[in-house]
Amino acid sequence: MAAKKKTTPKLPPGITDHAVDQETLMRFFGPPIGKSTFYNLVRKGVIVKMKEVQGYYLLNESLVRLGLPHVSELPAPPDAAWRERQLTELALSLAAPDVVPRPSWMLTDDRLTAHERSHVALLTMSHFRELQKITLQPERLAYVTGAFDACEMINSPRFRKLAPA
Repeated sequence: MAAKKKTTPKLPPGITDHAVDQETLMRFFGPPIGKSTFYNLVRKGVIVKMKEVQGYYLLNESLVRLGLPHVSELPAPPDAAWRERQLTELALSLAAPDVVPRPSWMLTDDRLTAHERSHVALLTMSHFRELQKITLQPERLAYVTGAFDACEMINSPRFRKLAPA
């Protein structure tokens, strides 16, 4: 008896595909996968390389081969408000490591631009000075919670409508 050959799922006819870079494709994984795992999937043909353009992959073909549904449009890039929240989280973890653990996104996305590093340094110094004045742990926790709330409020579209120009 011959062994059955494993069939690879194909993208249904009429579905358009999108060329995406590695970073965009990796946003579909949660929890994030490592680069070595990503390239193992490329080597096995599960993630499909574009033949025409080096460093780009076929999004829908790869999603279907991974057993995921295809998408009709490209995912939106991470917005600035979310990035600001991440940078605030990093700054608070540096200013108060006893209250805020190192952010988990740093395990996979530790590429900060020079501007972001400068921004985090300023935020860290500012929060560190304030947290030095607070000795009780519940009050330190309340300060950190307030800092996160302020970040969310400042970056919310509702607040921006109310803010003076």
